[in-house]
Amino acid sequence: MKLLNIMPKSSRKIREPFCKYFLSTITDTNSTILDCGPGWGTYSKLISKNGQRIYPNMDCCEIFEPYVKKYNLKNLYNNVYVNDICDFEFDWYDAIIMGDIVEHIEITKAQELIQSIYNKCKHLIIIVPFLYEQGPSGGNKYEAHLQPDLTEEIFLERYTGFKLLIKVAYLGIFIKEKHYMEDSQ
Repeated sequence: MKLLNIMPKSSRKIREPFCKYFLSTITDTNSTILDCGPGWGTYSKLISKNGQRIYPNMDCCEIFEPYVKKYNLKNLYNNVYVNDICDFEFDWYDAIIMGDIVEHIEITKAQELIQSIYNKCKHLIIIVPFLYEQGPSGGNKYEAHLQPDLTEEIFLERYTGFKLLIKVAYLGIFIKEKHYMEDSQ
């Protein structure tokens, strides 16, 4: 594994499959969406049309406050919460996007987080890089990967209740095995 320092954004290889899945699955434009750790706002930008938000009820939770201003997050999201997602309290979002977040959280804490939010949304989409080391970058200690050993198999072993939607190069998109309505029946 190579140690890298990169900007807070997702790989281009994951963008098309993410958009295809998201736009075909979350068809109600009034859905409430939480983007965890938006970095430079990748997912908000991806699911916009001609620079206009398709989903007006899209919030984000960003741990590194300088990114809010640097990447103009207040123009990309309805509400911007500067908080650690592990400590962020909420009741419900229709969809939660955790794009390139899990690998930045220590294993036990990430497992607790995912367990705590699993039934607080209908759709939970987690995108992670595989076998990818990364250190702090741009003065942001949170950019360091605390789970650089993730593979498809390790993710599914550590985080139950998910299935691999798609694997692209060194990345995987995982989704809840069952939607909320199915879980409650």
